[in-house]
Amino acid sequence: PQALAALTSWYALRGDAGPSGREAGTSATGLVRRLLGLACSLPEGMDGVHLARGAGDLSSLADAYRACLDASPKAAEIGRRAIAAIDAYQAGERTVADLAACMMACDIPRPSKALPREQLDLLRADAADSFINAWLQAGAPVLDALMALAREVEAEYRSLKREASALDSDDLLRLAYRALRDEPAVRAAYADRFRMVMIDEFQDTDQQQVDLIGFLTDGGRRLCTVGDAQQSIYRFRGAEVEVFRRQERAIAGGRGAAAGAG
Repeated sequence: PQALAALTSWYALRGDAGPSGREAGTSATGLVRRLLGLACSLPEGMDGVHLARGAGDLSSLADAYRACLDASPKAAEIGRRAIAAIDAYQAGERTVADLAACMMACDIPRPSKALPREQLDLLRADAADSFINAWLQAGAPVLDALMALAREVEAEYRSLKREASALDSDDLLRLAYRALRDEPAVRAAYADRFRMVMIDEFQDTDQQQVDLIGFLTDGGRRLCTVGDAQQSIYRFRGAEVEVFRRQERAIAGGRGAAAGAG
């Protein structure tokens, strides 16, 4: 109950239904659904999902703002206000409200001779990186609750499938992948069975599917792929456009299969 309370303090349990009938906006159930979709594309399921963990130390950002103190009076004022806000956050409880107040106080001054645009771009990037990390740290209990809930849902779903002696399509893919990866006899039986394998809509594959096909195509040497990165529509199921782009780079480097873009 305490973990669920932490989760619902950030997200509604369910989102409002949009025009299509699907949930609109971010909700706890929507995030769990996305985590489970990602887990389905990984050989180890939820055990292969690792959420990013942040760090709340903003001292490097305070150091970056010190360069403003030797610039124009306006830039120096912005720098002093940002440094004071960062120091207050560092010395406080580092709650989400504290972090929000700190973020609002950290403006970016205008470019000048003392502060060229390139330096301010680095300050802006440093601020974005620092605040994202601090936000992730502040939300650590929420991330833990979200992962725990997703694991409970996955475990319940697996239990229901066992009771029904049923497998879904993701189970079939995962079991086929493990059989080819872990069983030399199975891998040998399929190694030379196919002269060529063609995958259409390759932009909608995930890495597990590509690795599975690799066992059947001599590491991709007998693989032909067709796809278009701009037509990817299955990211919600764990499909990764980067898989398609990695394949393109491999082919451009003289490795792997033939490919085409439709």
